[in-house]
Amino acid sequence: MARHRWNKIHDHRKRCTVCGLLADQRPHPYRRQWWTEWSRNGQYWNTLQGDKTPPCQPVDAVQGA
Repeated sequence: MARHRWNKIHDHRKRCTVCGLLADQRPHPYRRQWWTEWSRNGQYWNTLQGDKTPPCQPVDAVQGA
């Protein structure tokens, strides 16, 4: 498994150049902290539900090629 290599899109959004995982950081609706949502190929994870950062899988492994 590879490590994520993040390419900053803007202050609160970045994309992994290896697997294409998109990470968005947003202010928490009720607390003074940030929460992160990750998305890749129609799948979503976020820290509000207690999810950890999804593992980095190269694009060819994700697509099954």
